[in-house]
Amino acid sequence: MAKEREEKKEETLTRREKSKLKESIIEEIETDVKSEIVTSVIEDVKKSFDREYKEEIKQALTKEVKEDIKESIWKEQKKLLRHKNFKIVRLTLYVFLLLLTSVYAIYCLYRVDQLEVLKNPREILQTTTSKVTTTTELMKDLEWYKNEYGYLLDTVQITNLDLYKGNYKISSLEEKEKLALAYKNLKADKIEKEGIIRTIKEADLVDAYQALFGSDQDYKGVDFAVEGVNFAYRSQYGEYISVDKNDTKEKIVQQIIEIKEEKNKICFVTIVGILKNNHLYNVIDDTLVAEKYNEEDLEQYVKKLSKMEYQFTKKGSEYFISEWTGK
Repeated sequence: MAKEREEKKEETLTRREKSKLKESIIEEIETDVKSEIVTSVIEDVKKSFDREYKEEIKQALTKEVKEDIKESIWKEQKKLLRHKNFKIVRLTLYVFLLLLTSVYAIYCLYRVDQLEVLKNPREILQTTTSKVTTTTELMKDLEWYKNEYGYLLDTVQITNLDLYKGNYKISSLEEKEKLALAYKNLKADKIEKEGIIRTIKEADLVDAYQALFGSDQDYKGVDFAVEGVNFAYRSQYGEYISVDKNDTKEKIVQQIIEIKEEKNKICFVTIVGILKNNHLYNVIDDTLVAEKYNEEDLEQYVKKLSKMEYQFTKKGSEYFISEWTGK
């Protein structure tokens, strides 16, 4: 029993020591933490004070700088104003001297009978009009017409070879042929391609149709073909769709040889052929014209090629294709 009491006593002493040690550690930790918190708070207050102090200094400096700038600008404006007034006076003197010189020169010409203004005003007007008319006539040559109206012919790209022979009026042309012409005026981004499927929105084709013919009143949604590719009209989807074929190696080539202007009409006369594998053929009867053609002047083959005459009629301020004749 005495031994057990002794062991309990030792165990009791050990617990007390542990408790004191724990209290000592906690007190030390609290002291350190409090010290760190106080230090942190002091630093934050100091930084806040520094920021406010710097901001006050900045505002004060900004105000002073603004006042200095305003004063400098005002001084420069006064200098410029004085300089401007001096330039105006000097310019006035120059104008006055120039006026005196001109009057003196006119007087001298009058004295020697060389003054043009003494001629009959009607005679001067007639001479001037004659000069202007002559100059205008010289300007309106073939190159002038090409530069002025050449874009019109670019809008008419006939792909059906049967249409290069005979006379065709737009008013009586089949709708499928008109749609083929409108298709050739579509921009590339208006033709959607997914694999071998090609799709066109009906609204985009109608816009091209109106731009080419000046109106979409006669438009009808029908199937049409361009360069061997058949487009099917799908009214329920408001679109045209086709399946691509191998690209054709045939190409229509033509050259303007004459442009005529008649009242509200512009007429183009061209020579036209078809290019197949660099061989040039007549577009109507398919006879060989040249073994090798490298985009040289077509006029050297004018006797072997067909001719086309396109007529554009003015509607409002613009010209639109109205008919063509192939022969």
